[in-house]
Amino acid sequence: MFGGQKAMFKSRRENPEFLVIGKIIKAHGMKGFVEAKSLTDFPERFKPGLRVYASDFDLSETGFDYKFSKQSDTQGYLKSSVTRLRLEKVGAKGNNLLLKFQEVKNRREAENYKGHFLQVPITEAVSLPENAYWYHQIEGLKVATASGEIIGEITGILKTGSNDIYVVSRGRDKKEVLIPATKEVVKKVDLKNQRMVIEPLPGLLD
Repeated sequence: MFGGQKAMFKSRRENPEFLVIGKIIKAHGMKGFVEAKSLTDFPERFKPGLRVYASDFDLSETGFDYKFSKQSDTQGYLKSSVTRLRLEKVGAKGNNLLLKFQEVKNRREAENYKGHFLQVPITEAVSLPENAYWYHQIEGLKVATASGEIIGEITGILKTGSNDIYVVSRGRDKKEVLIPATKEVVKKVDLKNQRMVIEPLPGLLD
């Protein structure tokens, strides 16, 4: 189980300061609502009072080296800035969310946030149950068999309908092996020593 984005996981900063929990798709109506896609395994965290950071880039990849902006610039765009927003109202539209932020008063202002990521500090991450990990904790782990054979390094994670799949890069030629994140295969995750121990199914490493 993981608590990150529901998508292909790209290489990130080793210790990200932020987690992406959603992305704004478009403005909705005339009163400042936006339609957004949830990118978290915990959509219940979208409730009035939630503070988020909106930006047109992923802070977990770039770091937090950009200035804050409370308003759009004179051209009506939020350029390479991070905006603090507080959630005021939450609704639903199909599989997406309808969100109203206190700082966004009308459709014109809402249009400025199209395509922006909604992010929270890593310190506000939802506590995960035992044997569950965030994507950034798994990416970069060395993968080995119980006998000690080094398989490679996890360079990506694929989100599927049943279970995640780890993309493992092997050797100098960087040949990729796909490892299913199941109890039958993954026997141990050792974050302290940055290692995952697996028991390969027949033909898995061929």
